Amino acid sequence: MIDLLLQYIYLVVQSLAVLFVAFAFLMEIKTQVERTRFYPAFRIVFGLPFVVADCVVNYLLIPLFFDLPDHPLELVTGRMQRYKKLYVNRQGGGWLRRWRYGFAVWLCRRLNRYDAEHC
Repeated sequence: MIDLLLQYIYLVVQSLAVLFVAFAFLMEIKTQVERTRFYPAFRIVFGLPFVVADCVVNYLLIPLFFDLPDHPLELVTGRMQRYKKLYVNRQGGGWLRRWRYGFAVWLCRRLNRYDAEHC
């Protein structure tokens, strides 16, 4: 049982790390491609697989946060924004709300380094 739990935690951490690196890479390329005529193709070729991976990782986070996504296509950053709003509005309860808020703030600070005001 403990092995299964450790495997899940390893999978989630590894998935978040890969997703973060992909996000940083895509945001760096986006700033270079944004002003060119290749931007629509860039969004399809690189953006679509990233969004699919983001949705999959969001479903991996269900047991970690004891919470389902708001809608089927919610992304990880959408979930983090929701947790920050819920904490400010004092909805939800106790230690779980603080844990979600703390993780959301931590993750959003790192994401905003690569895309200002992203999260």
